[in-house]
Amino acid sequence: MSIASLSKLWLLIADVISFSKEGDLLILCPSGIQHSVPLHAIPIEPNGPPLITRNPIVYCASIATMAKCVKKLQERKRDGPFRAAGFARFGIEDLVEEARMEAAVREGMNHFAMSRVVSGRKLTRNTFSDCTHNIDLLHYHGHASLDITHYSWFGI
Repeated sequence: MSIASLSKLWLLIADVISFSKEGDLLILCPSGIQHSVPLHAIPIEPNGPPLITRNPIVYCASIATMAKCVKKLQERKRDGPFRAAGFARFGIEDLVEEARMEAAVREGMNHFAMSRVVSGRKLTRNTFSDCTHNIDLLHYHGHASLDITHYSWFGI
């Protein structure tokens, strides 16, 4: 999606801009066709900077699931450092892009004393399962494309 196309969509986030402040964490829960739109990249005004430059963004698939996670975290007693796991997977074979994505995840995980990063071909169902056991935060940074001739590459 081009910058020009995204600029036409600024009204989609106008209400979010009106009731939030710069720096507020925004949790976006798109539905339907909005899953195809990079909401974080929509300019905050016509020809303005993208939303992500104003606010940190979290996407969630379900507000109900998000509420459960927040409630669970609030009820949990801390018994040590915050534990985090980050995953990076590009999907198609582009080693340069995959290395860039891994570096972005590693930079984010540096904020947590106990964190682990898995990327590229090392990210399998087993490593995902092993790394997500008993963590407080999970970050997946990736893209996927379906190539039916290499179906085993897809799906964690």
